[in-house]
This record gives sequence, C-alpha cells and structure tokens, in this order.
Amino acid sequence: MKKNSFLAPFSHQLALLGLLQVSSLELQLERDRASLQDELRSRELEAQAADKNLQEMTQHNKQLSKSNSHLTSEMLKCRAELVSKESELEHLRSQAAIKTEQITGLEQNLQDMKSQIISKTAMVEDLEEKLRRCEEEQLSSMQEAQVLKGQLRFMQGELADNLGQLQELKDVLQRTQTISDQRQAQVDKLSVRLR
Repeated sequence: MKKNSFLAPFSHQLALLGLLQVSSLELQLERDRASLQDELRSRELEAQAADKNLQEMTQHNKQLSKSNSHLTSEMLKCRAELVSKESELEHLRSQAAIKTEQITGLEQNLQDMKSQIISKTAMVEDLEEKLRRCEEEQLSSMQEAQVLKGQLRFMQGELADNLGQLQELKDVLQRTQTISDQRQAQVDKLSVRLR
C-alpha cells in the first residue's frame, strides 16, 4: 500500500511535467511564427517603399530631362534594389513556407505527444487501481484465512471431543454387549435346565 501511495503522485507529476513541456513548446512555436510573420510584413513594406521610390524617381526623370543621366543611374540603382528586395522577399516567403510546414509537423508531434501522455497516464492509473484492488484482495484473503484457521482449530477441537465421546460410547456399548452376552448365556442355561 505504501508503494502504491508513493507511485500515484509520482506518475501524476510526470504527466503534469510532460503537459507543461508541451505547453511551453506550443508557446515558443507561436512566438516564432509571430516573429516570422512580423519580419515578412516588414520586408513587404520595404519592397513596397522601394517600388514607390522607383515610381517617384521615374516621374522625376520625366520632369528633369537635363539630369537624365543621373536619374537613369538612380533608377537603375532603385530597380536593382527592388530586384534584390523582391529576391529577398521571395526567399523569406520560401523560408516562411518551410517554417510553417515545420510548425505544422511539430504541432502534430505535440498532439501525438499529448495523446501518448494522456494514454499512458490512463494506463498508469488503471495499473495503480488494479494494484490497489490486488492488495485489498490479498488483505481480505489473509483475513479470511485467519478466520478459516480459527474455524478449523475449533472444528478440530470439536472433532477430538466427538472422538472421545465416540470412544466412550464404544466402551459403554462393549460393556453392555458383554453384559448382554452373559445374560443371554444365563438364559440359555436356564432354558436347558427347564427342558
């Protein structure tokens, strides 16, 4: 019983620890996802700003034809920057997709882990209940055995008394039979004389 009472809180603490670890992993995954989404939005805003800047430079180029060479250089620079930003944005989108897939896999693993923890906790509780019942049945059987032993000793005592009484009855019967045989012999003798 002491062993059972020791295992019960320990198994529950293990289950609780497992669930806390799962919850911690879920929170970390949510933070990573939020951080990745914030970075993606920031990159998109930068790309939009670069595109807007390119449009403004193009308009400015039309108005200032004298600085065409300089504006063309700036435009090419902005276009190159835009291409670079778009490439970086595409790379981030690809990474985001990979991360999302990884997060989905991890979430599935977490759900599987939760199910395993719940299942194992139920199994542990079931085993503990079976152990408790076995210990109770064992205690009950020991108590019944003690009662049966007491009854057996009582019955053995009564049997010994009965055997003593039986022997006494046998002795009385034997004496009675002897007396009866003697009297019958006397009767037989008298019968012979009377003839």
